[in-house]
Amino acid sequence: MIKKLLPCLLLFTMAVSSCGDREKYISEDLYITVFTELVILNQINDEIADTEKDEIREEVFTHYNISEEEFRIAHEFYERQNEKQVARMDSISKNLRDVRDEISQAERDQRAVIDSLRKAEDNQADEDNR
Repeated sequence: MIKKLLPCLLLFTMAVSSCGDREKYISEDLYITVFTELVILNQINDEIADTEKDEIREEVFTHYNISEEEFRIAHEFYERQNEKQVARMDSISKNLRDVRDEISQAERDQRAVIDSLRKAEDNQADEDNR
């Protein structure tokens, strides 16, 4: 009888311990959000010094109330789940495209405002010359 219960007990122990491990890590959604922000930070031009990037990186961790170590450990954990990590990377890529699109739209809006101001300035100069 004990021999029959041993495999069940072993499977139960493994299942319980793996559930406990997951609680040690930041949530998958938080991981994706922080990862996305860190990718954006890493893509910022050289206009920002590395020390400033490090400070911003720390601000990201502080904002989300996690440590860099907690993120690193979660990254290692999630990275071991190959198929799921591919799906997470797809989600991160979509987030990055969305941010890129928002920035592009903001740049177009800004250019339109600048063009409008220049046109108004030119019109005013023409009127002053009359």
